[in-house]
Amino acid sequence: MRNLPVLAVAALLCGGCVAMMPQGQLVPVTSVDTEFDVERSRSEVFEALLSVAQTLNLSVDVLEKDSGFIQFKNSALSPTQLDRYCKYPYVKAGSDTSWDTFQNWNQRSVAGGVGSVSGTLSLNAVLSETASGTHAKLHSTFVASNRNETNECSSTGVLERDFEQALRNKLGLTNPSTPSGAPNTGPRGPRGSTLVVNLRATGAPVDILPALSGKALGQSSGLLSPL
Repeated sequence: MRNLPVLAVAALLCGGCVAMMPQGQLVPVTSVDTEFDVERSRSEVFEALLSVAQTLNLSVDVLEKDSGFIQFKNSALSPTQLDRYCKYPYVKAGSDTSWDTFQNWNQRSVAGGVGSVSGTLSLNAVLSETASGTHAKLHSTFVASNRNETNECSSTGVLERDFEQALRNKLGLTNPSTPSGAPNTGPRGPRGSTLVVNLRATGAPVDILPALSGKALGQSSGLLSPL
């Protein structure tokens, strides 16, 4: 009987620990490749890509003109931009509905003393010559984090479509070209681009953002998924 007070305190502490656990469900990352054709030479498209990237505040991290590969980065995405470009990494259990928004997570993060939430973007562009011009393939990786936790996020496809449209405008092409070669049977986004979707589970390290405070990718301190 003398142990009852100790057991009661332990039960309360345990209950508090459970309450701090994320209540949402962490979803696998969906990787989306956006592919489209433009009726311009690869060198013209290459130069236009660099110009468009500058207007979108993207810095060049890797540039290989001979192979047609460019990697752009932005390490200062705001919570508002994350809400536009990314899907929140947690959904309500048993549904596809986002558990919350990045802006709300940012408010909880600041209030919890672990700093503001920001995002990192890595955008790869691969250009290849075709009989009618250039085939472009865009692939993006988003990571959202504060000082205590880091999560990779699925793209909404908005940034890729915005990038494609800005590129077409820069080249004076307002109407999309249909992909050359075999008929396009993949799901289509606006302006005729093909969206190639691949699923991969979270949990693997992300090479574009160092681990913060020793937290593994996908782990949460409870602020990302609200109670």
